[in-house]
Amino acid sequence: MRYFPINLDVRGKSVVIVGGGAVAARKCQALLAAGARVTVIAPTLAGPFRELAENGRVTHLARKYSEGDLAGACLVFAATDTSKVNRAVANEAKINGIPADITDAPELGDFTSP
Repeated sequence: MRYFPINLDVRGKSVVIVGGGAVAARKCQALLAAGARVTVIAPTLAGPFRELAENGRVTHLARKYSEGDLAGACLVFAATDTSKVNRAVANEAKINGIPADITDAPELGDFTSP
């Protein structure tokens, strides 16, 4: 068995999502339902995300990911359509001991989520 099933309490904790598309939006909805404080880093947001940002439910940093963006996060999700960016996020997360879900390359992350 590669993965150990676990439930995490993310209420009030900072979670970073890098990517603004449909996959990232699905992850975000589940995190918000669990009470996480979500920051999304993406130049643009897909429809559902735009509404969440406009309503103040997520913090949107309307730019590309850069090193240092994961500071203070308890979890990170890399869900961009660019493998190079996802790998950079995975690298920063590993260096800083932050569990990461790398959607296009689960072997680079620490966990997966539905």
